[in-house]
Amino acid sequence: MEIEKEKDLKELIDNKIEESTSLEYKSLDSLKNNSEIAKDISAMANSEGGTIVYGITEDDKGFPGKIEWTSDKKLKDKIDQVLFSQINRKIEGCEIKEIHSDRDKKRFVIVVIIPKSELAPHQAGNKKYYRRSNSRVREMEHGEIEDLFFIRKRPKLEIELRRCPTRNPSYDIIVFNRGKVLAEKIFIKLLIPSVFKISNPTWPKIRDLFTLKGHGCSEYHFVNHDEFIYPELPNKMGKLFHPKNHYVESLKIGFLVVCKDMEIKRGTIIVGDGKKTEVIYTKDQGTPFPEWELKHGSYSIF
Repeated sequence: MEIEKEKDLKELIDNKIEESTSLEYKSLDSLKNNSEIAKDISAMANSEGGTIVYGITEDDKGFPGKIEWTSDKKLKDKIDQVLFSQINRKIEGCEIKEIHSDRDKKRFVIVVIIPKSELAPHQAGNKKYYRRSNSRVREMEHGEIEDLFFIRKRPKLEIELRRCPTRNPSYDIIVFNRGKVLAEKIFIKLLIPSVFKISNPTWPKIRDLFTLKGHGCSEYHFVNHDEFIYPELPNKMGKLFHPKNHYVESLKIGFLVVCKDMEIKRGTIIVGDGKKTEVIYTKDQGTPFPEWELKHGSYSIF
């Protein structure tokens, strides 16, 4: 839930939205203790990221109770100073914002939005590491800290489809390495509609299948054990195309991507001539089947 206005704060209270791994309520008194600020924010970054609301108290049942307003502008600066001086390494992408009262614009609560950090683990000012588990903050165990340090040294492959400036539908298959180290021994699987093809010989078609709706689809593999993918550079790995001129209303491609020292990623890439490309990851086993909707006729979208 995005928190932008007072009504959003009231919805949290009225709907009795409890604390979770990604949501925490703190009283304004908690801002008196710099160590607690560093502990709470670093714990959120070491977990899945989330939101801390400074200015909502909890009742005796653990539900959000009431709003505490403040007009002290120094509190926001204090949080920023703690982020800079009492958390190691610094958490990138934190946002600190004021949510103002509708009745008095000088009064506000403070919302801190913390991203899931790619630089985790982050150490609090007391030289300890914390993370959130459900609604509580706990000190991390040695193995958990080791795992997060190891993730920093892993490659992280992401895949997308990028529309080419052609009349017939065609898409470059782009792979990024968002990690900090070279990616090697790369394997990618795509499930695509059988009416589409992948032109490159490095993408052999493994087999033909049927979707749950009875439509034909094809499984293609890309395997490369000899080359590397460097961090942050886009790599064009092939081209997906349709042999005829169609308008692509919606195209969903199932994918699996993995390389050495990287966990398997599965999901769906969604593209369309009238929509922004979207990538949705899944934790379910198996590669998602494709879905598509094409319109016949002559179209020019460029």
